[in-house]
Amino acid sequence: MSTIARIDPLTATAKELSDPLHSKRIDSVKLVKVYLDQIAQQDHDGLCLNAIISTAPKTETQSPYVRGGVEPDAKWLRHSTPCGSSSGSAAGVAAGFAPVSVGTETDGSICLPATRAALYAMKATVGAINMTAAQPANPDFDSAGGLAKTPLESSNGDGNDREWRL
Repeated sequence: MSTIARIDPLTATAKELSDPLHSKRIDSVKLVKVYLDQIAQQDHDGLCLNAIISTAPKTETQSPYVRGGVEPDAKWLRHSTPCGSSSGSAAGVAAGFAPVSVGTETDGSICLPATRAALYAMKATVGAINMTAAQPANPDFDSAGGLAKTPLESSNGDGNDREWRL
């Protein structure tokens, strides 16, 4: 059985995926397909999580940020409230759409969604991560951070001794 056939996107950690990628036992194109298949099966169908607004066409590398999705009369921290702008990132990791994700936080937008999705999260010290690729609401308070299935991966992205990079 090939390495790619043994990958369970729901439980695979970034560390478990990193070694076969670096040793070329799997390639990133096939790995991305595993996660796109998981998204297709569970996001709008299956569990109907609606965590992914859209996946980028093969010719695009980025898609726009879209607000919305919370019931207008929902009470804070109740059933429909995702608890922050990184809730899609958190739901995506919890549903096996990606092994790790990066969120941004001014005041709870990484840690609260991670708590709701039973994940680990770490907000980096403001200024520790270059935010050039992000759109901070307030550069004096905003920072990026990881959401993952393990504490180590939430702090450095792949469970190896490498830093997060945006």
